[in-house]
Amino acid sequence: MARRILVVDDDKELAEAEQVILEAEGYEVLYAPDGTSALALLAEQPVDLVLLDVNMPNMNGYEVCRRLRQNPATAQVNVLMITALGMIENRVTGLDVGADDYLSKPFEVPEFLARVRAQLRLRELQDRLVEMEKIATIGQMVITLSHEI
Repeated sequence: MARRILVVDDDKELAEAEQVILEAEGYEVLYAPDGTSALALLAEQPVDLVLLDVNMPNMNGYEVCRRLRQNPATAQVNVLMITALGMIENRVTGLDVGADDYLSKPFEVPEFLARVRAQLRLRELQDRLVEMEKIATIGQMVITLSHEI
């Protein structure tokens, strides 16, 4: 199953370029032009990674990231902020509000793809950990039941 990535950016040309690059790598790509649309889309469709711009109308990427982290349904989604705001203060703010990584525009495609792959590897490890915890819980229940019998 292809990993699903949500691109959130009000710059439609850049978002389309990112989509072409990602689809060429075999990813399923969804698009939202702003934070409000992104949150609505995420309420309907789970994704493995959000590529999030900071400077957007109505709701900036920092606020979107905060809301993702506050919502139990989206709190574990990996977030890669991609923005023209390259000052250290901006990167620190992005990471502090919950982004997992930060990439400054303009970026080189190989680095972009490497960061996407890294975030998706983390997502895979997180998914495996959750599955292992479920198996361990079931194992404990079986042990408890066998002692009661």
